[in-house]
Order: sequence, then C-alpha cells, then structure tokens
Amino acid sequence: MYIPGHFAEEDRDRIFALMRQHSFGTLVTVNNGAPQVTHLPFLIDADEGTGGTLYGHFARANPHWKTLANGGRALAIFQGPHSYVSPSWYEERSNVPTWNYAVAHAAGKVELLDDRDAVHDIVSRLTETHESGRTEPWRLESAAKHMDKLISAIVGFRIRIETLEGKFKLSQNKTDADRAGVIDALSTSPDTGVAGVARLMRENQPS
Repeated sequence: MYIPGHFAEEDRDRIFALMRQHSFGTLVTVNNGAPQVTHLPFLIDADEGTGGTLYGHFARANPHWKTLANGGRALAIFQGPHSYVSPSWYEERSNVPTWNYAVAHAAGKVELLDDRDAVHDIVSRLTETHESGRTEPWRLESAAKHMDKLISAIVGFRIRIETLEGKFKLSQNKTDADRAGVIDALSTSPDTGVAGVARLMRENQPS
C-alpha cells in the first residue's frame, strides 16, 4: 500500500481499533496469477501470537478456500470511514478536491480450520462479539438442532498477522485552519460514515 509519511499510522492500538470497528473486511489471495476475493466478517485478536491473529470462515461452497488447502498468504483489508473533501471547505481556496479515509491492511499465512470444534468456536465468538450490547442478545444455542448442518457448511481459517499497515489520510498535510474547515463541514453530514471521518480527524491531529 502506498503510504506517504504524513498519512502513515504507526500506532498499533489505533490500527486494531479501526479493524474492530470495521471488522467486515475483504480477504485477497492470488492463485495461478489470478486474484481471488471474499468479503466476510473477521474476528480480530490483537493479543494472540506475536502480531495478532484473524479468524473467519468461508462458505464451503465458495471455491476460494480450496486454493488455500496447502497454505498461502492472504491480505485482509479493513476499510474505515471515508469522504470526499471539497476545496470550498479550506481557508486556502487554491487547493484541489481530495478524499479522506482510514484503512488497515493485515497480511499473513492462511491456516484452514476444518475441525468441527474449531469452526464452532469461531462462529460462537463472532456471534458473541456482534450480539454484545443488545438488550436480548441472540444465543448460538438457539440453533442447536441445526448446528451440525450449519457447521458442516463452512470452513474456518486463521491468519497469524505478519505485516500490519495503517493509512489514515486525514488532512494532516493541511494547515490548522484548513483542517478545521474540513472537520466542521464533515461534522454536519447526516451520513454517519462521513461524520466518522470528522471524528477521526479530531482524534488524530498532527503533533
């Protein structure tokens, strides 16, 4: 990923926070020179292994997993909030349009987990993660009578993260006045993703 110095996010905690908040990611591998892509939710454990670990699962009907049966490297992409930035928001009007965004890339070797208990654990942890905070969270046990069929229809995987990159392009190369103008404009948007860029800009002011 091309990352100019002023947009490089090197704080591991901030990168993992972005990944957790936007955990529906894109898994990319290459097979015989052709890219393969699957969009799926990830379970993110920053503390497992030396660089953190990702878990997820493929539908068994998805041929993507079969190309990874003997291992292989994969790139997981996590796209955070993003927004168009108008030059009209700058104090210095000679600027040009651009796009602000935050993204994280995590790469490592894929290990398939086709053991029933391992797959059940992934599904259980994903469910608990996304049901937490609900008044009446749905429990995996509710589908107990269908569990064998459900588990047999998916293949789990684990990626031990070897490289982690964060790019937070948030107007760090602009003046204080120009950044303030962008934040004010984005903050008024009814689009939560756009407003999320303003929040990140406030949290990531240049030092």
